[in-house]
Amino acid sequence: MLFASDKDQNFYFSSDKQALSGYVEDVIFLEDGDILHVHGKDYTVIVNGIETTRDIEKMDVNALEISKGNYKHFMLKEIFEQPTIIRRVFKGRVNFDEMFLNAEAFHGMCNEQFKKIVFIGCGTSYNA
Repeated sequence: MLFASDKDQNFYFSSDKQALSGYVEDVIFLEDGDILHVHGKDYTVIVNGIETTRDIEKMDVNALEISKGNYKHFMLKEIFEQPTIIRRVFKGRVNFDEMFLNAEAFHGMCNEQFKKIVFIGCGTSYNA
């Protein structure tokens, strides 16, 4: 989990720093078990009941914007990259010309007949 505040001390939370690009310059990476107490324009990080600090890291906004390419936002980029990513994942594992599954995870399915394979992702969209 990422936590950040902008120059006006508005607070932001995200699972990915790219989502905060353009809003904040500094981020704090919270760890499992951290409790964040926001009070007014200030905050406290608590671990096992003890107040602690987490390092503030500078976000390289230029690098994030470049990695977004010409897309308006990262979600659009991810949507349009899906066919390429799926081809990359299956490279060497599936021979589409001979309809052969060439990965240990698929060995028990060699005699199965498939008409369609559907991939479903339930990350952030599931929780939203």
